[in-house]
Amino acid sequence: MSHALVIDGNREVSRVITDQLCALGFKSIAHAWTEEEAVEAADIREPDLVVVGDQIIEGSAIDAGRRIAQRHDVPMLLVTGDAARVKKSLPAGAHIDGPFKMDAMRDAVERSRQVGSNDSF
Repeated sequence: MSHALVIDGNREVSRVITDQLCALGFKSIAHAWTEEEAVEAADIREPDLVVVGDQIIEGSAIDAGRRIAQRHDVPMLLVTGDAARVKKSLPAGAHIDGPFKMDAMRDAVERSRQVGSNDSF
């Protein structure tokens, strides 16, 4: 994997995620702060991984992830500080586990490489 897309409106959280992804070998990382920017970024350059935060400046990060999943077969990781709130936005049967520390991202990225895209997103 070489290109990731981070969808999150919090610059500090995005920076931490970016640092983790760089440490995991990602060569380029695009950032999106709105739903439309996220979809456009994925269309311009299809990412190998999408990291979806729980808050963005405009629109819905989860809806951005859904729209990207309809167009691209790409694994997605959801990063949130409030799993209960986010779970209400996901379809029945979706699984959220945690909380995890940021250093657990390595395991999550490895699992996403094995599983591929999440059709239930």
